Amino acid sequence: ALRSRMLGDPIHQPSTAILPIPSARAACSASSAASTAPIVAEAAAASVAVSSGARSASDVLRHYGSCYWELSKARLSALVVATSGAGYVLGSGSIVDIAGLCYTCTGTMMVAASANTLNQVFEIKNDAKMKRTMRRPLPSGRISPVHAAMWATTVGTAGTALLACKVRLFAVCLYLLYALF
Repeated sequence: ALRSRMLGDPIHQPSTAILPIPSARAACSASSAASTAPIVAEAAAASVAVSSGARSASDVLRHYGSCYWELSKARLSALVVATSGAGYVLGSGSIVDIAGLCYTCTGTMMVAASANTLNQVFEIKNDAKMKRTMRRPLPSGRISPVHAAMWATTVGTAGTALLACKVRLFAVCLYLLYALF
């Protein structure tokens, strides 16, 4: 599906060169019109190439964004974030540090996304056997296991660092327990 969207279509990428609109000056001199036609056609071809490059870049971003979203199990991770955020608010007392709450929720989301991704990396063969999970990014081949493991490592390390630097070291210990079990 991604490959078919990346191929050119006749509506947005015309195969014929776009000729300039004749002006009064160009109408008087046929040689000047002939000399500007290749320049305009070249400019039109360059703009089509840039447009198709931007479209394919947006397709690539959409593809990997969708894969990362599915690998992270974002809806499930949101429940973990909600419980950690509620725990932060309840443990804060009468004054809630909003920045600390944001750091806690962001770090927790990153760590949960990492753990869920690593789980899928380890379970590729089992996921490929079940109808419910065979369309996930790893069993379907939309993303490689190495790529997914690098994503999980990067997001997990960043989330752990965020929790360690901005929240508390105790939160990192809780993450390690969550990731190991």
